[in-house]
Amino acid sequence: MEASALLTQEVRDEDSDITFSDSNRNPNWLCTYRYKAFCALFIFSLLTGSNGLQWITFAPIALQLQGYYNINAIAINWLSQVFMASYIVLILPCSWLSEKDKLKATITYGALLNAIGAWLRYAGCHPSMFWLLMIGQTVSSFAQCFTLGYPAKLAAIWFPMNQRAVATAIGVFANQLGSAISFILSPILVPATDNQEQLYDNFSGLLLAQAIACMLIAILTLSVFPEECVVNHSRMKNANNDTTHYGSSEADSNDIILPKSGMTDF
Repeated sequence: MEASALLTQEVRDEDSDITFSDSNRNPNWLCTYRYKAFCALFIFSLLTGSNGLQWITFAPIALQLQGYYNINAIAINWLSQVFMASYIVLILPCSWLSEKDKLKATITYGALLNAIGAWLRYAGCHPSMFWLLMIGQTVSSFAQCFTLGYPAKLAAIWFPMNQRAVATAIGVFANQLGSAISFILSPILVPATDNQEQLYDNFSGLLLAQAIACMLIAILTLSVFPEECVVNHSRMKNANNDTTHYGSSEADSNDIILPKSGMTDF
């Protein structure tokens, strides 16, 4: 397909009946779209990965924390089990809320909760502040309700049919990768020691690093995660022989979401 075929496509703004012609837009709009699509997947992967990391942070260092906070194993176990409990309670209302809002709003809710919970956890790193640590962990667990169920939705919105399985797998894998990293890093950064001051320094340093990372991810989500507007998926053709097919007869009824804020850039 000739590259000029891209210039004959039309994009419809879903909030009006105005039709925009690609002839008045940047012919490199397809490359811009792909950049925004993979940017959305990258930011989402960072978010869900950091949430998975927070979930299991305390399990590998449970013995150290029992003596540090002077609590029993059941209390430590609840730091991870609260994620399961909150998911059961909140997944339906959170899903209802996400259906009323667009994808960026949903991901933003998760990013903000993730960052707030991380800072509360850091504030609870003192031996007498376990209750605040638990509150922070609970807030972080709320964030998963806006991330765990959304890899497939993100893939359906931003990626063509032949890339959706891979995009979904990346979004799911990122959460598991975050958990795996936490299993490795926690015992390395917080080794067993009888020195309470050293344990405090190590533990607070771990939670501070996580809080800063989650805050940066939240800022990235607010400032960079792209908005959406509707483009008919079946109209996206090859720009050249190296371009992935962005449409087929099997996907004629599918719509792809493109960023409204970037319409003038395409």
